Amino acid sequence: MFDGGSTGLTAEPGIASFDIRNIDAGPIVVSSSSRGRVRLACPASTTLRVRIGNGSHELTVRQVKGQLLLRTTVREGGRWYVLARTFGALISREQPASVGPASFGCRR
Repeated sequence: MFDGGSTGLTAEPGIASFDIRNIDAGPIVVSSSSRGRVRLACPASTTLRVRIGNGSHELTVRQVKGQLLLRTTVREGGRWYVLARTFGALISREQPASVGPASFGCRR
């Protein structure tokens, strides 16, 4: 996993915006300790906004069948990009280049 550090800024201080793209992980559940749960089909994408408060929040990406793909503490605002893959999820401040499925994790 890649943590982009503190290079990204947002027009709304205290908000972390996660652009989540499910490439080939099968159905996933994205959850935040402050925003609840969002189920995401495969392939599909969504944006999740998390308010950064005085406590730390976690962002979790898990396959519906239970496999944990990503768990990270949300400590700062800004725009983040998350790619969910069958083998795990990658998080970065940089917008990913074109990424296609590498497996048959999505039902056609």
